[in-house]
Amino acid sequence: IQYVPIGGDDEASFWVDDRIRTLGAHRGPVNAVRFLAASRFATCGDDGFVKIWDFGEVVCTAANRITNTGTVEISISPDGERILAVAPGETFILDGDNGQVLFRQPQPAIN
Repeated sequence: IQYVPIGGDDEASFWVDDRIRTLGAHRGPVNAVRFLAASRFATCGDDGFVKIWDFGEVVCTAANRITNTGTVEISISPDGERILAVAPGETFILDGDNGQVLFRQPQPAIN
């Protein structure tokens, strides 16, 4: 099985064996799709949610709306245990299993 995550308008798609599976991931654009571990991936979107998905069950296992302004980007720690999420004016570290915010840092305004 090979997984290749693809972000789109409001969907996250991935290639499994010989077909593409598509999930209704977010309300609005999906800004990033990143692997967490062999059977999970995370998405973020303009709806302000960071979501964790399970490939095997093809379901969202955790969703956390961390901002009202949209999540611009996410990055995954090398061990897959943490998610770094960046939104306008804020940076977050989330738990890679349940999506809960572990740390929040406001970013200073640039004048």
